[in-house]
Amino acid sequence: MERRITATWPLAICLWMACLACMPAYATADEGIQAPAHEMEPVVVTASRYETPLSEVPGRVQVIDAERLKEIPFNSVDDILRWVSGVNVRRGNGISSYSSKVTMRGLGGNAPARTLIMVDGVALNKGDTGDVNWNRLNRDQIERIEIFKGPGSSIYGTNAMGGVINIITKHPDKRLSGKLSASYGSYDTVRTAARVAGHAKDDGKGPFAEVAGAWTSSEGYHTLTEASKDYAASDRRSVDEKNVSIKGGYDFDGRTGVEVGYSYFEDMRSEGYKYHLTHGSHRSFDTHALTAAYHGGTDDTRWNASAYFNQENYFWHRDFAKESSIYTVDSARTDCGGQIGMNTRIFEDNTLSLGLDAKRQKVDATDDDDAGNGYADNTGTMDLFGAYVMDEWKLLSGDLILTGGLRFDHARYHDGNYDSNKPPYDTLSGDLDENTWSAISPRAAARYFLTDDLSAYISWSRGFRAPILDSLCRNGIFYGRFYDANPDLENETIDTYEIGADAKLPHDVTLSASGFISKGDDFIYSVDTGATRFLWGANRAVWRKENVGKVDIRGVEIDATWKPASPLTLFANYTYTETEIEEFEDRPELEGMRLEYVPRDMLNVGATLMWDVVNTSAIVNYKGKQYVNDDNSEIIGSYTTLDLKFWRELDFVAEGLAASLEIQNVADLRYMESDDDKAPGRIVTAELSWTF
Repeated sequence: MERRITATWPLAICLWMACLACMPAYATADEGIQAPAHEMEPVVVTASRYETPLSEVPGRVQVIDAERLKEIPFNSVDDILRWVSGVNVRRGNGISSYSSKVTMRGLGGNAPARTLIMVDGVALNKGDTGDVNWNRLNRDQIERIEIFKGPGSSIYGTNAMGGVINIITKHPDKRLSGKLSASYGSYDTVRTAARVAGHAKDDGKGPFAEVAGAWTSSEGYHTLTEASKDYAASDRRSVDEKNVSIKGGYDFDGRTGVEVGYSYFEDMRSEGYKYHLTHGSHRSFDTHALTAAYHGGTDDTRWNASAYFNQENYFWHRDFAKESSIYTVDSARTDCGGQIGMNTRIFEDNTLSLGLDAKRQKVDATDDDDAGNGYADNTGTMDLFGAYVMDEWKLLSGDLILTGGLRFDHARYHDGNYDSNKPPYDTLSGDLDENTWSAISPRAAARYFLTDDLSAYISWSRGFRAPILDSLCRNGIFYGRFYDANPDLENETIDTYEIGADAKLPHDVTLSASGFISKGDDFIYSVDTGATRFLWGANRAVWRKENVGKVDIRGVEIDATWKPASPLTLFANYTYTETEIEEFEDRPELEGMRLEYVPRDMLNVGATLMWDVVNTSAIVNYKGKQYVNDDNSEIIGSYTTLDLKFWRELDFVAEGLAASLEIQNVADLRYMESDDDKAPGRIVTAELSWTF
C-alpha cells in the first residue's frame, strides 16, 4: 500500500488532537456543558411538495439537519448518506471515484436512476446514464437533506422507484454571512472552499445574493488489484476539480420570492492506469447548470414554479497497451425542464395538491479512435410530461391522516440514431425506432396517532422508471461489458406495500421501524444475448438491456436514538434486504438469484459527545456481502469500518473559528466495492474553518 508522507501521519494526528484538547475552554463555573436548546419538529417538503411536519407524513422520511452535518465525517455529499438505514452507497475509490451509486430499498444493480436525487426540488439524474455526479455538489451550501423512502413516482414521476433524496441548500438570511475553509488530508488531498451570502434587509424582505466555490486536488492512490488486467500499468487515481456557483433573487415577503442561479463544475480524474497517455486513462465532467424559481401564496394557498437547464460535456480518454486501441468518448448531455405546482386548503382539515412538469433529455455522443480511422456516433432524445393530484385529510381531531395521490406520465423517445464506420459496428448503423411509454402511479397511505408519542402508518405506492438513453441508443461499453442498444425497452414498474411505526419512549429514547414488500414488473436487467463480437483482440460477449419479468424485494429498517445525558447521543440502525428474480423468461437459470450489488445486511452504530474540550463523533458501519454478477457466482465480501471526527469551536481566538480532524476507516481496511478496485484505506483530514 503506497501513501505519501505515511510516517508523519501518526505525529500529525497527535499534534492536532493535542492542540484541540489543550486550548482553553473559556467557560465559567456556571456554564459547564450546555444542554441543547429545545428542538422544534422538522418540517419537510419532499414527501408532498409542500411543508409538512415530519411526524405527520404517512411514510418513512429521514432528515439530516445542519447540526448533524457538523457531526458526520464525510468527504463528499453522498458520503453523508452511508449512515442512513435503507440507503446503499457505492463509492469504491473514495474521493478518487468518478461516479458514486446511491440506491435505496434493494433497487441496486447496474441499472441506475431508480432513486431520484434532487437539489432544491430539481432533478440531478441525467437522462443519458441515469447517474448523478455527486462530485459537483458543494457540501458547504447544504442546509439539510431529506430522504423519502419508498416509491415517490406518484408525485415525481420517473426515477423515483426506490425513493427520493432532496438536498436543500442554504438561503441567505443575514446582511452578511458565509464560511471560509481549508483542509489537508491523506494522499496529498487539499480542499479550499468559500461561501459568501447577503440579504439586503434584516426583516427577510428585499434582494439577496450568494457566491460559493470550492477547489479540490488529490494525488490519489493505486486502486487496482493484482487480478486487474491493467495492474502492470497501475498509476495513481488522481483528482483535480473545481466548482463555482452564484445565485440571487428577491424576497417580496415571507411567502413570495424569486431566485435564479448558475453553477459551473469541471474536473479531471485519472482512472488508475497508464500506458501511453500523459494522464493515463482519464475522464472529465464539465457541467453548466441554470435554475430559476418562483414561489408565492396566501394563508390557504401556495404555488410555485421552477425551470432548469443542465449541460454536461463528458470526456473519456481510454488508454490501452496497444496504441491502436486507444479511443475517446465525447458526449454532450442536455437535461432541461420545468414544473408548476399548487397546494390549497379546501376545508380546514383538507389539503389538495396539483402539479404539472415536463422535461427533455438529450445525448449527442461520439466514440473515436486516436488514429482517426474509426468512429461511432449515437444520438437520442426523450421528452417526458407528467401531471399529478394528491389529497390529504386529517380526521379524528388530527389523530388520523389519510393521503391519496395519482400521477400520469408520458414519455416519448425520438431522433435516435447510431452511426459507425468501423466493422463490425457499421452493421448496426441506422435510425433507431421511436418509442413511447405511459404510466399511472397511484399512492394511498394513512398514519394514526395512538398517543402523542406513538403512531403507525401503512401505505401502498407504485413507482416506475423509463429507460435511460444509453440503453436505447448506444452500442458500447457499460461497466466492463459490451452492450447493444435496445430502443424497444418498456418502462419498469414496482408496487410497494409498507407498514411502520414511530415511538418516543422514556429516558429520551426514540424508535422507528418499517417493513416493506416490493413487486417489480418488466424489470430492466442485463441479458447475455449469446452473440459475440471481436473487440480489443478477442471475441467478447454481447449484452443487452431487456425487460426480464418480475422481481421480489423485501426489507426491514430499524432506527433508534438515545440521549442518556445532555452532551451524549447514541444511535443505531439496521437494514435487512432480501431480493429475488422471480421470473426471467430469457434466462430461466437466473430465477431465484439475488439482484446485483444489494447487501442483505447493513448496520450502523454511533455516538456523539458534545463537551467543552473536544466534540467527538464515532460511527461503526457494517455492510454485508454483495453479489456482483447476475448468476451470483462472484461476491464482494462484507466489511466493517470505524470513522471518527473531533472538532472544536475556537471562539476565544476569533468568533466563528473552528478546527476539526476526521479519520475515516480507522483500521485501514482495503475493502472492495467493485470486482476490480480497492478502497483507499484510512483517510485522515484536518480542517480549519471560519463561519461568519
